[in-house]
Amino acid sequence: MEEDLNTASATGLIFEKVREVNKVLDSGEGSPPEPVLQSLSRDRRNLLMAGRVLGLFEESPARFFEEIAVRPAGDQVDPSVIEKMIQERAAARKEKNWARADEIRDQLKKMGVILEDGPQGTTWRSDV
Repeated sequence: MEEDLNTASATGLIFEKVREVNKVLDSGEGSPPEPVLQSLSRDRRNLLMAGRVLGLFEESPARFFEEIAVRPAGDQVDPSVIEKMIQERAAARKEKNWARADEIRDQLKKMGVILEDGPQGTTWRSDV
């Protein structure tokens, strides 16, 4: 690619197209005419292709919801606990205690938390 991909803009365009498709599907005018059905089919293919570029739609919705259902209700981690562990890891990194920093990262990973280190510090997200 010659230019960086503007992920936010690409995602926005995907959702804009989804809204357009939903508007047609929700119009309540019965079955759309053949040209509209062809357009919807083309839009679906294009949305799936764009989604694959962004790493979306990689898993079937049924599989995703099955995995969510299997996770115990008490499996959610308190964000304040995560933040405390991130601070402890930052202190270990500052002291160049790489083994301890890696240990904390591994503990968080087992808890379903993914750390992302960047210029602005460490952020986290759930691995679900």
